[in-house]
Amino acid sequence: MAKGVIIFLSEEEITNSFNLLPRFSLILYNIKPMIKQYHICLCCDENYLRHCAVTMLSVLGSCAGNERSFQFHLLVGSTLSPDGNSKLMQFVHDHSIDLEIHLVDETRLGDVKFREARPLSKAAYYRLLLSSILPENIHTVLYLDSDLLVLRDISDLFKLDISHYALAATKDISGFDDEHRFQLELSYTQPYFCSGMMYVNLDYWRENRVENLLLEFARRERKVYYHDQDALNYVFKGRWFRLSPAWNRFYPFFYSDRMFEDDGGRYEMEHNPRIVHFFHYFKPWNHFRITGREWNTYRKIYADYLAATPWAGTPQDLRYQDDKESKEMYRQYRWKSFFHKLNMLGFYQNLNALYFKLGHLFNQ
Repeated sequence: MAKGVIIFLSEEEITNSFNLLPRFSLILYNIKPMIKQYHICLCCDENYLRHCAVTMLSVLGSCAGNERSFQFHLLVGSTLSPDGNSKLMQFVHDHSIDLEIHLVDETRLGDVKFREARPLSKAAYYRLLLSSILPENIHTVLYLDSDLLVLRDISDLFKLDISHYALAATKDISGFDDEHRFQLELSYTQPYFCSGMMYVNLDYWRENRVENLLLEFARRERKVYYHDQDALNYVFKGRWFRLSPAWNRFYPFFYSDRMFEDDGGRYEMEHNPRIVHFFHYFKPWNHFRITGREWNTYRKIYADYLAATPWAGTPQDLRYQDDKESKEMYRQYRWKSFFHKLNMLGFYQNLNALYFKLGHLFNQ
């Protein structure tokens, strides 16, 4: 057994392993003696367990016909509560999900740094250990955050050849200042990717022994901007494959034209995104006194998936319903989207043409 990992067990081994429960309190269900084509990994703690379950269901619900091709991996850092463990096992059983649970040795993440404002838990850094935690017979894995929904079939991504890259990802939406760029040694023209959705070349990570490099950066004394994401961008700058924003659409966030190579890229992201990733406090489990067709649609999709889990009926979080920053962010998104639609309809071109016609009439 690899260090810090629970590996596949046969039914007989599962039966014989119940004496391990006081130590691990985690067991595996629905282990099938078949080779899985697509591996997907998620990380979470107790607080995000139900959202993680919804993300897994959204993968299966959006990939009709390929459901049995997916092998899920869940990285957890400590023993779940009895209630959380029970619900997770019930969820896996109810939906016949092939799940492998890996216990992360958090001592390996000693001295990693966190930002002062809205710090994350150590679970954010688990993904830095993917190449050593996952078995060596897994060559690529899709990493997904637990605050996103898969809306369309993502099977095509696993056909992408990234043998010469460390990973494939989308450009991040974050703004930069010079201090951040200098810290990462990123030139003004070099893009910065989002670590919330990554198709990872594990062979590349292992062959180049990047794990120590990632951890070394994560432990540096520095002003922390984006935790694990900064470490990944520092180590892999110039070595990642850029995907269309449709593979990881942040919502609600208005994308400027420079995020796209052509109009088709924007259309696909806005109308047919593969994945929607909820930005800031705008999570579908948080209650906001706002409305909008897109927001209501995403909330309903999340609620429908949640209703099919043992966490059905969990009330919405009310902590951010009056958060001024979130409300202002959403207001700006709605207005920018509105003016962009006017522009796409030719409103400004027509207004400009009318202005010149009126000017011509008055000058006669």
